[in-house]
Amino acid sequence: YTVSIDQSPILVANVNAVSFTFAGAEVGAPYNYSFTSSGGAGTVASSGVIATATDQITGIDLTGLPDGTVTLSVTLTDVNGNVGAAATDTETKDAAAPAGYTVAWDDTQINATEASATTITVSSAEVGTTINYSVSSSGDGNTATVTGTQAVATASQQVIIDVSSLTDGTLTVTVSLTDGGGNTGADATANSATLD
Repeated sequence: YTVSIDQSPILVANVNAVSFTFAGAEVGAPYNYSFTSSGGAGTVASSGVIATATDQITGIDLTGLPDGTVTLSVTLTDVNGNVGAAATDTETKDAAAPAGYTVAWDDTQINATEASATTITVSSAEVGTTINYSVSSSGDGNTATVTGTQAVATASQQVIIDVSSLTDGTLTVTVSLTDGGGNTGADATANSATLD
């Protein structure tokens, strides 16, 4: 018999509903499974009885396991109490969204000349993530926005933004970071800049 984890990778969107599927399992045999992570201590384990040779075991919550390479290990026991060799599978768990970053305007008084290439700095950014930004102005009730993305190459990442299309007023920038697993962190904002 073999087993395979159904989610690839395991992300924040599915970490509390992981499943795995048997192939060639003996119907009626009790099974025991465990999930562990290379990222640290902890085990998620349970047991049951095989109903079909291709049983899918669902609803497994791996939230408590650290991010890393997750290993699934499963054994079957026959009617005589003989425990078979463990069937295993591995998958990457990346369910922690970027956190702890801040954003600030580099220039708090932005004139018409500077508006086409003003800058913000995202601090404590996770290298390898993507910055998602949105800028609006109080001049039109924060209706119009300038949006964009930029890859993070350094923990203190500067982003050049063209705000010349926005109405004069107080500018608010909202930033979030998205990692390679598609996990997006909480919004960070700064509204200390004036476009005039």
